[in-house]
Amino acid sequence: MDPHFAVAHYQLGQALVQKHSYDETIAEFRKAIELSGRNGTVESNLANAYAVSGREEEAMIDYGDFLEIWITLGNDGIARGISRMKPSWP
Repeated sequence: MDPHFAVAHYQLGQALVQKHSYDETIAEFRKAIELSGRNGTVESNLANAYAVSGREEEAMIDYGDFLEIWITLGNDGIARGISRMKPSWP
């Protein structure tokens, strides 16, 4: 896996949440956010991962981040965040 490809980290996080591997899921979603910038889609999935793992306080923070992105940028901003999830070449 290309370590600089945000979508790969996001998809791996999606697979790991299905296996209930929440710590690994959270790490992959955080890496996807690091690589793609503020991204509402990944932020909401990160918040969900925190919530199902019992980390409610962290979930609320990330749900707040997601809502801030949505309120500020709307659905177009969410779509732009998804489109930024591409490899960052050195």
